[in-house]
Amino acid sequence: MRVLHTSDWHLGHTLHGVSREYEHREFLTWLSDVLETESVDTLLIAGDIFDSGNPPAHALHQWYSFLAQTRLRFPELHMVAVGGNHDSPLRLDAANPLLTELRIHVVGALPRDEHGPTSRCAFALRTGSRVDGWILAIPFLRPGDLSWFSGSTQDAIAATYRKALDHCTPRRPSEPVIALGHAHLASTIASEDSERRLIAGNQDALPTAIFPDAVHYVAMGHLHLAQSVGSPNVRYSGSPIPLSLAERTYEHQVLLIDFDGSDLRHIRSLRVPRAVEFHAFPEAGFASIDECSSFLARYPELSNRPPESHPFLELRVQRDGATHSLRQRLHQQANRRAVRLARIVLEPNQELVLEEPAVPLSALHPLDVFRQKVLRETGQPPSEALIASFVELLHLVQSESP
Repeated sequence: MRVLHTSDWHLGHTLHGVSREYEHREFLTWLSDVLETESVDTLLIAGDIFDSGNPPAHALHQWYSFLAQTRLRFPELHMVAVGGNHDSPLRLDAANPLLTELRIHVVGALPRDEHGPTSRCAFALRTGSRVDGWILAIPFLRPGDLSWFSGSTQDAIAATYRKALDHCTPRRPSEPVIALGHAHLASTIASEDSERRLIAGNQDALPTAIFPDAVHYVAMGHLHLAQSVGSPNVRYSGSPIPLSLAERTYEHQVLLIDFDGSDLRHIRSLRVPRAVEFHAFPEAGFASIDECSSFLARYPELSNRPPESHPFLELRVQRDGATHSLRQRLHQQANRRAVRLARIVLEPNQELVLEEPAVPLSALHPLDVFRQKVLRETGQPPSEALIASFVELLHLVQSESP
């Protein structure tokens, strides 16, 4: 069996107000061709299909068009997707009556009862009467998903995977088990500019010990940088396009995994072609406005080339006079060139730096603010029960916010 592992598409994403629809369209076209040229048997999407819980209409159109066209082009292809922390579980699951008829498995919310996950999150990949392998389709787990288990968050997540594995029956030793997940694992590299910090209960980064030993490959989502965790068979595929200017140096890719029976024979990465270039000037430090202006002049003047394919640019500028006129001058010049000036970063004003600089708002997490507020108002830190309630509410707001 040949598996293609991808994740974190973030359909509907915008970069500083600019739509990424064109780049996603190019990626999905390329991905469809890869499914054919590489003779893929199973496509996995490990969460964050959309960039928000309320995606725009064009993002929904891209998603359902891809599923429909892929099913028509590859009638025997297995397709499995799970929800991520950016996705709305209810929105993903709403189309399941239709998708199930098309043999497309999408798990937005953890299927569970009072005893834990049900058999819907563990199923065989069948081609006719043959079983190609087994899937543990575990979406991003919110605190409410773990209420069936009395114990720590880490133990509850590990129990969720064990319980799902119990539903893989009857399973032969020659049939591989693949687990999907969407979480932040320990000893990994995160992209702080574009990944929401994940907190379940009071836990942030999870060990790979949460996955049962009987699992042959773990297909993870959430981190945008492709990386393995602890062993070659626990992998983040990463996002297919840069989701922030800081990710412009990433080698965005998908992963091909080859099984011979239950033996994982080979893992190969395929680099995703970049439809739009990302530039930064200067790469380090800050340049004068005249140097930035000269750099902008290197780009060709506007032509018939579609604006959606123009490169993104970040300029890092030394402070020189009024900030408004500086920004206005650079934007006016960029508007005449085949480039999209996504961000201007001004050199910090040293005269305004205090002896103990305040923490920027972007560096704060809502849970940190909540802890400080409760401590200030009551004189006591919040209880674990109160933290759990706040985190569940926070995840609900994040999953449903546009």
